Amino acid sequence: MDDDVKIDASDLDMLSNSWFTRILLFSFQAAATYGSFIFFSSAFFILVPSYNLSVTWNSAVAYIYITVEIGATMLVGYYGDRVISRWGKRKPLVLIGYLLNCIASIFLAQLSVVNIFTPDSRGSSNDDGEGYSKNSLHSLIVPNSNNEGMGTFQVWFLFCQLINALGTPLYQIPFNSWFFESTKNVDDYSTIQLWCFNLGSAFGYILAILTLYQYPQTALSWGAVSTIGFGLPLLVAITYFIHNRVIRDEDGENDRVTNQDQDQDKVDITISTQNEYKSTTSKQSIVTKNEAGN
Repeated sequence: MDDDVKIDASDLDMLSNSWFTRILLFSFQAAATYGSFIFFSSAFFILVPSYNLSVTWNSAVAYIYITVEIGATMLVGYYGDRVISRWGKRKPLVLIGYLLNCIASIFLAQLSVVNIFTPDSRGSSNDDGEGYSKNSLHSLIVPNSNNEGMGTFQVWFLFCQLINALGTPLYQIPFNSWFFESTKNVDDYSTIQLWCFNLGSAFGYILAILTLYQYPQTALSWGAVSTIGFGLPLLVAITYFIHNRVIRDEDGENDRVTNQDQDQDKVDITISTQNEYKSTTSKQSIVTKNEAGN
């Protein structure tokens, strides 16, 4: 068995000491925050004023979203620690959850007033009157100037929100736990939290607010570009370069155990216990023989 399954804290490098790690985490947090802020702010900043989306319907969707998110959070909190793969603990949940957010983002982007993902058909025989092809997804789900198709629009909006309600806790909760386990100590985690997560989030919020203010008609599309085009590749890079290396003990300071070797560590403990038992049995047998010989 490997002797380095249990390692001392001094053997681990500070995760926050790597500028590559800092830049990677800062960039991902900024891209993810930018996309999520635009996603959640889209109703009141874009959809209500542009398409006369019912405020009552939007409020009902918000309640449904919260209910689904709470249920998903409880399930992820209970089962998240039990998800272990060859790539590391919790990483499958993080990637699956973020992929759901990407799907929700690109679906909601179809409701953008100016959809950069749909070719402009203005002037063609297939023009729907809004500059898009009659067969395009945008034309099928977005109501026209007479509010025809509002029911389809509202259902699509609800569908996008439900996907995001499942994806957000599925990736955020394991993601935060993953980095708590991957840092050397509390100071290391605090540094990562401040310089990468907090500053990255602040940068993403500022850019999102500026986009919503300056370019509201294309904001949903740019939110999807940020979430998928920037956030997803950065998250894949993070899962490749940053490993869940440690698990803290009850005091949070001593005896780190590499995450990938947890099962191996349990095997080592079992074998050690069996060896101790055999050794004790052997000693008792020798003593019994000696007593019998005397």
